[in-house]
Amino acid sequence: MKSLLKILPLLFLLTVSCARRDEALRLLEKAQSLIESAPDSALMYLDSIFLPEKFLSKENYMEYLVTNVQAKYKNFKDIKDDTLIFEAKDYFDKKVHRLTDNCQSTKFYIYSHLYSGCVYNERQDYGKALNEYNYAFSTAELSHDSILMYLSTSYIANIYDKQNYFDKALEKHLQSINYIKEGDKEMLATSYANIAKGYLISLNNDNSIYYIDKALDIVTDSDNKKLLSSVYQFAHVIYRECNRIEEAKDFLRLSIEANGDSFATSLYNLNLAVLYLETGEQDSTKKYTHKLINEIDNINDMAFLASSYGFLSDYYSSLNMNDSALYYQDRLTRTIDKIREDNMQQNIYEIEKKYDYERLSNNYHKKLNSQFKLIIMMLTIVIVLIITISLLIIHKKKNEIYLIRKNEQIAIEMNNLKNEFHLLEDLNSGIKSSVDNILKQRAKLIVKVHNAEKNHKDDDKTVINELKSLVFGSFNKTGLKTAVDLVENTYPKLPAMIKNNYGSLNETEYNVFLLSLLPLSSRDIANLMDLGESSVAKSRTNIRKKIGAEGYGSDIGDFILERYYTIKIES
Repeated sequence: MKSLLKILPLLFLLTVSCARRDEALRLLEKAQSLIESAPDSALMYLDSIFLPEKFLSKENYMEYLVTNVQAKYKNFKDIKDDTLIFEAKDYFDKKVHRLTDNCQSTKFYIYSHLYSGCVYNERQDYGKALNEYNYAFSTAELSHDSILMYLSTSYIANIYDKQNYFDKALEKHLQSINYIKEGDKEMLATSYANIAKGYLISLNNDNSIYYIDKALDIVTDSDNKKLLSSVYQFAHVIYRECNRIEEAKDFLRLSIEANGDSFATSLYNLNLAVLYLETGEQDSTKKYTHKLINEIDNINDMAFLASSYGFLSDYYSSLNMNDSALYYQDRLTRTIDKIREDNMQQNIYEIEKKYDYERLSNNYHKKLNSQFKLIIMMLTIVIVLIITISLLIIHKKKNEIYLIRKNEQIAIEMNNLKNEFHLLEDLNSGIKSSVDNILKQRAKLIVKVHNAEKNHKDDDKTVINELKSLVFGSFNKTGLKTAVDLVENTYPKLPAMIKNNYGSLNETEYNVFLLSLLPLSSRDIANLMDLGESSVAKSRTNIRKKIGAEGYGSDIGDFILERYYTIKIES
C-alpha cells in the first residue's frame, strides 16, 4: 500500500507532463497552419505555449523558434533581439545535410535562413542579412519553391533600398515578377507597387505612374482590403511626388475607406495632417491634427506614437505655441525611452529562454544512467566481435572452396589435354586427314599447352614439360616458335614468298602474318606472342597496308593463301 502511495504522485506528474507536451505540439501545429493566412492568430497560439523549450521536442522547439520570428515579422513586431533563431538555423543546417530527402527539414532550413536575414536586417547588419537571404534563395531555387524565391528576392531588394543601391533594388523587384505564379494577382500587384516606388526614386516618373496604374488595375476589384489600402497608399505617395496633388488626395481617401482599422485611421489622420500642412491648407491641417490628438491615447504602437508626437511638436512650434510644442516634445522623449526599455526587457527575456533551454538539455543528458551506457558499450563490443569472427569464417570458407575448384579445374584441363594429345596421335598414325584439319587441331593444342604453361604453378612443371615435349617436340621450345614452324612446314615456300614480295614486314608483323593462317582468335595470337590484342590489331592493319590487302575484307589468311598458291602455280 505504501509503495502504491509513492507511485501515484509519479503517475500523476507523468500524466500532466504528457498532456502538456501534447498541448504544446497542438498549439504549434495550429500556429503553423495559420502563419500565412492569419499571422496575428498564429502569434496568439505561439504565445499560449507554456515553456516551449521544456514541453516540445528539440526539433519541434527549433520549429517554434523559426515560426515565432516568422509570425512576429508578419505582424510587424520588433525581432532584432530574437537571436535564438540563429541556433535554430544551425540545427536545420546540420539536419538538412544528414537528411536531404526530408522536405519538412528543408522547408525550415529555408525559413531559418530567411528570417535570420530579417533579424540581421532589423539589427542593421545588412551584409549578414544579404548572405542569409541568398542562402534561402539558393535552396528555394533547388526546391523549385517559387514563393520563397519571390520572398528572398523581395527582401534582397529591400536591403538594397536601405543601402541606397536603388538601381540594384529595382532590378531585384523586376526579377521577382518571374517567380509569381500565374493568377496570383495580389503578389503581382505588390511587385508592381514596389517597382513603381523604385522608378520614383530613380526620377523616372513616367514608368513609376505606369507600374502603379498596373497595380491599381489589378486590385480595384480585390476583396483584400489591406492590400487595396496599401496600393492606394503607394499611389498617394507617387502621385504626390509627381505633383498631382488632387489625385494623391483621392488615393489617400480611398486608402482610408479600404482600411477600417482604428490604428490605420490614426495613421491616415497623421498623413492627411502632414499633406495639408505641406500644401498650406491650414483649416484642413487643423481638422486632422485635432482628430489625431483625440485618438492618440488609444494608440498602442510605440513607433507610430513617437512619429505622432514628433509631428505635433513640430506643428505647434510652427504656430509659436511653445507650451504645446514642449508638451509633445516631452511625450516624444518619454515614448523613445519606453521603446528602449521594452527592447532591453525583450533582450533579457530571450537570454533567459536560451539559458533555460541549455540548462534543461544539460540536465537531461546528466540523468542518463551510467549502467545503461555500460550495457550499450558491452553490446557494441560483442556485436563487433561477432561480425568480425563471422567475416573471418566466411573468408576462410571462400578460400577453401576456391582452392578445391581450382584443383578440380586443373585436373580436368590436364586430362583433356592428354586425351586430345592421344586422339591426335591416333589420328596421325591411323587416319589420313586433310591439311586444314591437322592445322586446326595442332593449333588448338599448341595454344592449350602454351596457356597451361603460363597459368599453372611450379608444382605442375614436370607434367607441363612432358606435354611440351609431346606437342612442341621439346620442352625448351615456345608455343610461338611451334606455331610458326607448323605454318612454315605446312607451306614450305611461304617464307621465301614473303621475303621476296613483302620484305618490309618486321619480325612481329611476319609472325602475325603466319599465325593468321591458323584458326586462332586475336586473343590466342596475342597470348602466344605475349602482346596485347590492340597490338595484334595494329600489326594486322600495318600488314594490310604493306601487302596491299586493305580492301580485301577482314580475313587476311585467305588473301595470303590465294597469293601463295598463285605464285606457286606460276613458279
